[in-house]
Amino acid sequence: MLDDSVEKIKSLIAKEGNFIEKIEEYIQIRTWYYGKYTLRFFFEAVESDPELRQYLENFNAASKNLLMTFIEEGKDSGVFSPDASNDAIEIYIDMIQTYLMHNKEIRDRLEHNPELAREINMLFLDGLIRNMEE
Repeated sequence: MLDDSVEKIKSLIAKEGNFIEKIEEYIQIRTWYYGKYTLRFFFEAVESDPELRQYLENFNAASKNLLMTFIEEGKDSGVFSPDASNDAIEIYIDMIQTYLMHNKEIRDRLEHNPELAREINMLFLDGLIRNMEE
């Protein structure tokens, strides 16, 4: 499931098209499994299995790299503001990943409410959108 989402995001980044439309598609890819799969077992296994924990760390690193590539595309297209430094964005992403990794209650809430997961992703990406009145 996680590997599939990485492949879909890679395809989205490579795809030509309107970046605003790509934002919506990105959010759909990032949230499609909420409400479909139970992630509790996976995260419980991660806590006790070093190999699975390493897999998740590798996935998170790859996911963050793809997100940064997506954000750079958004900056290049003029949709995302160049004012947010990549360092600040990476720290923010790390904070969210760490928070989700260690907060079972929030993971459960997101798992049972795909719309909430979508809103959180929108809040993050909306925060990067350039003030078009400039």
